[in-house]
Amino acid sequence: MGQKAVEFNPNFPYGVGKSERVIEIPWALSRYNGGQRVLEVGCSFAYENPEYIGGLRGLNIPELHGIDISSVEAPHFIKNTADIRESGYETGFFDFILCISTLEHVGRDNTKYYKPVAELSSDRQDASGPDEKAMTEMLRILNPGGRLILTIPFGKFVDYGWFINYDSRHVADLFHRIPPAKIHAEYFKYTDAGWMPCSAGDLGETAYGDNSAPAAAGLGCFEITRVARFNQRARQTIENIG
Repeated sequence: MGQKAVEFNPNFPYGVGKSERVIEIPWALSRYNGGQRVLEVGCSFAYENPEYIGGLRGLNIPELHGIDISSVEAPHFIKNTADIRESGYETGFFDFILCISTLEHVGRDNTKYYKPVAELSSDRQDASGPDEKAMTEMLRILNPGGRLILTIPFGKFVDYGWFINYDSRHVADLFHRIPPAKIHAEYFKYTDAGWMPCSAGDLGETAYGDNSAPAAAGLGCFEITRVARFNQRARQTIENIG
């Protein structure tokens, strides 16, 4: 088993001039459940954030796996070069999955940001629910009782082509279409004073780059626990995410 996660307890407001990484990375690492097998989705680009890699390594995870459509090497991960929508892993293989600012790019036109571009499929964009496919697959390969940690840019819905900024309606629709899960949600907003906790409603008109944010101005952080079957408690949790 890995070691106990560190607490997420910043002194808000926090992170003036910093991107959402300053919130989502420590928040995600704080949710670690000590699981044996952990998957990081988008691992080839995780190395753009040394603090994240250092934090993952500091958890002493027994089996740290990574998946990415990119063939770029990812040291410290047991690497699987594959699409998260068709991962190839066995059902229930992982105890803990991290999908940090990645879901919004799945099935989008990532030529702006992806290298090598030649590895992208020729159609590049998937109009048939790529995020739903990715979420369904991640829950399939997650053990019952295991946790999926998801962070996404959140606020006003805007399609930027290479990613989307989610809103409450799109998130609620997505979560109602995936397999049974209990969902805990937290939201954060970038302000002149830095990042602050907020409600989903506080972000209703917030788009990417608003409030002089260096990147996302709103952030949704979700701890999604796979359950064996749907129940009323899980339903109520899902309905309260927005």
